[in-house]
Amino acid sequence: MDFGEVLYTNQTVVKYRRLEKNATAEGQNALQIFLWRMEKLLTQNGMKDIKVQQLEYKKMFYSKLSDKNKRILDIFVQEKYNFFKALRKVFYPHRLRRKLIDDVMVRILFLFGVL
Repeated sequence: MDFGEVLYTNQTVVKYRRLEKNATAEGQNALQIFLWRMEKLLTQNGMKDIKVQQLEYKKMFYSKLSDKNKRILDIFVQEKYNFFKALRKVFYPHRLRRKLIDDVMVRILFLFGVL
């Protein structure tokens, strides 16, 4: 499978579907976003599913990425928590989320190893 190709198969291969219950808190106020993140963290396995998806993406597509994108992926995706890589994620120089409060929350989650 190459990037940019659409292939048809009868085999079920989707591990993630975006449903109302797993949609982000985008468009809500700062308090609602904070509460949504805390609920996901405390009651839904700390966003472990996102880590699994990231690792699978890296395993499948790493060799097809540009060197620049490989470096970015190496910062954000690893199997085990590493404090120094967490700091690199926290201080990544580009915005990661559209809303500032959401960007700050994601960076805090990076620091604690949740994402």
